[in-house]
Amino acid sequence: MTDLDSSQLFEVMQRLKTGQHGSFMAHIAEAYLVADWKNQAKLLDAFDDTFEEIYRDIRRVKRTLVKESAMFKAQVIA
Repeated sequence: MTDLDSSQLFEVMQRLKTGQHGSFMAHIAEAYLVADWKNQAKLLDAFDDTFEEIYRDIRRVKRTLVKESAMFKAQVIA
């Protein structure tokens, strides 16, 4: 079972719904978002590694954006 909390899982599902990881995963995300808690648990068991990998990717992108923003601000000030 994944260690992601509900807000992190929601963020993952929003990313998956974009189709960036294929239409199958987009449909899995849609199913997760409308499922009851029992079926959500089944999806988490089946795709926990994938969900965690997507969340790591989201964090990596956010860190990159923060660094780029800081570099841009430093250039504007200089």
